[in-house]
Amino acid sequence: MAVGGVQVRLLARVGEGATSQVWRGLLQAGASGGEATPVALKIARTANDTTLLAAEAERLLWSSSFGTAQLLGAGKVRFSSSSGIVPDHAACLILNWAGSQSLQQVAPG
Repeated sequence: MAVGGVQVRLLARVGEGATSQVWRGLLQAGASGGEATPVALKIARTANDTTLLAAEAERLLWSSSFGTAQLLGAGKVRFSSSSGIVPDHAACLILNWAGSQSLQQVAPG
């Protein structure tokens, strides 16, 4: 799928909440080749959730902490070969992949 001018391949859904889904994916290397970069993609569920992701992106721009994700990109899904799972034009944040556990896994119940 394409987001903000870059190609991303979805690998697995790793979490979901009221406003978005989180996927593990690979940011495809540019025309120069090289390795794909593991990323997390936070994808809005509905058009109404776009403003919430925009506010989160703004907070992440000002954050520089080991404990928070780093924003690598943001935009809307322009093309999704799995449009049944990820709708075209959904808002999306591309974050570095930390490989950590979800809150549900850390503090169940």
